[in-house]
Amino acid sequence: MNSSFYRRDGSAYMNFENGKDENKSLRENNWKQESTLFVQINDPNRVPSVHRQLQSYIANNNKALEDFQVSELALDLFTTMADRDRAEEILADTWQAPPLAAVIGSAIMGIAINCLQLLFIAFIKIIYLLSIGLGNCIW
Repeated sequence: MNSSFYRRDGSAYMNFENGKDENKSLRENNWKQESTLFVQINDPNRVPSVHRQLQSYIANNNKALEDFQVSELALDLFTTMADRDRAEEILADTWQAPPLAAVIGSAIMGIAINCLQLLFIAFIKIIYLLSIGLGNCIW
């Protein structure tokens, strides 16, 4: 399970066609239920075209959900989605990125622990050399 994804109701992410097998009442044209669509666009030059094509679905959403009117359907880069969700406090189906302080603090702690390990290993080697009488070689 990828911990980037979560759903409040415990449901999972799956291919839509597989979802229809799992949930027989699922209809392709049901605009009353919120959903998140992940698309993979291999050619960056196609992004503007895909964005334009998505806009045709705004009318369907606005007709079905009068209390949730959409003015634009946007494409968001997956690699920066969590950062944007955190910065703008967006209610989304992906976890927000951790606070920047936690990321930097974890990196610093990792480096500090590695440095302490190296110092500990060097200290043990010095103690060992002194114990076998080779202490003169290290000075």
